[in-house]
Amino acid sequence: MQQIDRRPIPQIPPRWQETAARALPFLLAVESATFLLAALTHLSVRLPLGFATIEEPRIVEATVAEGLCCLALGIAAWALFGRASWAREAALIATVFSAAAVVVGIGALRAGRGPRTDLNDIYHPVILVVLLATFALLLLPGVRAALDRTRDYHN
Repeated sequence: MQQIDRRPIPQIPPRWQETAARALPFLLAVESATFLLAALTHLSVRLPLGFATIEEPRIVEATVAEGLCCLALGIAAWALFGRASWAREAALIATVFSAAAVVVGIGALRAGRGPRTDLNDIYHPVILVVLLATFALLLLPGVRAALDRTRDYHN
């Protein structure tokens, strides 16, 4: 008598979740880059864009926080690009850490603990929404399955 293989069939995530899993390392790299630019501007580095120059007041605390966010998100992006076994966890931790740092920054500025600028007032809520969307994508079972499949295929 032939035995039946009773192992569960792996679920294939919907195509958009596969695409989201492939886009995640790029998304985290872009998030990391924006925090690098924010950290530089809070060191009073002028960033010429051709049509405008970004200038922000020197805020050392913001530079440290944004630098740490840049580092955490950069490491997570690198891990996702390299399909490391710990990449998803690193991305979750980096995203939560960065979102928390942004919330603290918003609170500090609203409490008058630093100079407010239009750029900061726009950047903080926009990056917070992007970070929360990234976090939501990382939690989707289909995205997780897609990340696991690409990792298993390459390791």
